[in-house]
Amino acid sequence: MCLLTYMPDTVTLSYERARRASISNPDGFGFAIHTGKSILTDHDMNFEKLWDRFDKVRTREPGHALFHWRIATHGEVDTSNCHPFFVGDKTDSVVAHNGILPIVVPHGDERSDTRLFAELVLPSCGGVPRLDDKEFFGELCEWARGNKLVILSADPEAKYDAYLVNETSGHWDTGVWWSNHSYESYTLKPYSYMYSSPKPKDDFKYVYDDKYDDMDEVYSHEHTRMDKQEGSELRQLIAEELYADDATLHQIEIFTEFVGWDYAIVTCYDCSSTYIVDPLEPSPTHCSHCKSCLACSGSDNKCHCWDDYEHGQSFTPSFTHDDEKQQQLSYEGGFEW
Repeated sequence: MCLLTYMPDTVTLSYERARRASISNPDGFGFAIHTGKSILTDHDMNFEKLWDRFDKVRTREPGHALFHWRIATHGEVDTSNCHPFFVGDKTDSVVAHNGILPIVVPHGDERSDTRLFAELVLPSCGGVPRLDDKEFFGELCEWARGNKLVILSADPEAKYDAYLVNETSGHWDTGVWWSNHSYESYTLKPYSYMYSSPKPKDDFKYVYDDKYDDMDEVYSHEHTRMDKQEGSELRQLIAEELYADDATLHQIEIFTEFVGWDYAIVTCYDCSSTYIVDPLEPSPTHCSHCKSCLACSGSDNKCHCWDDYEHGQSFTPSFTHDDEKQQQLSYEGGFEW
């Protein structure tokens, strides 16, 4: 569900990590750099082209910076919805976001939830200077629980150059703040080239391996994926049998790859854990490893991504147990084991 980074003064990104992130989050890219007097921004649908420009600019502009990789959840997949976005009608502040904000997108509006937050919500609250109000900042963190935002500002009325909303929901690594782990190298590798079990999860293990940068490279050598016709037939069956509305299926497809009739791959973009699941069974909603919501990467049980999910909330199956019984979530007592 997107990836967002924040770089303090003089810190920059590793190209290898940035490239890996572009594989997991391919729907557009953008960056912003605080020059000391203004905010420099750029966007592109092509990661390599944008990286070349970012790398050149970063050598002469070492100030606070952010970089964003998008997975589309709302709005058109084009540069108009690539983060970051200017706050209101000014060009001295930008915001980028990871997650799904609790904003109702008007019917027919092609703007993303983040773009609506930047253009309408935050300005109506007083703009970036309002973030200096500790009470308001706390309310914003609670309202956006499960989401992470980075705001850069050259507004003379703002106290700080950079603001991190729900910073503790992300993590710091090599001097860079990351909203999740989807920049890390991971893959699923079979124990052997052949397996006889009808349940592929019995023959797979989860490993980190720098040799592979995405799962397509592995599966293209060892598995036969469905063609477009088969994929269309499977999706139609799943839609008819499991999910009452297309919005639910679209949300599930963000973190699920339907590889074939026998199995699908579910990826948690918060901790990068990957699971084999039955595509003809209701989708899990939370990661059994980090307990995050698979849709928004929220690390608590207060997001609303699955409020209307007819099959109830459940964890992904564990790799260390054969028992496929789903573990249920309880909103009153936290997670139940």
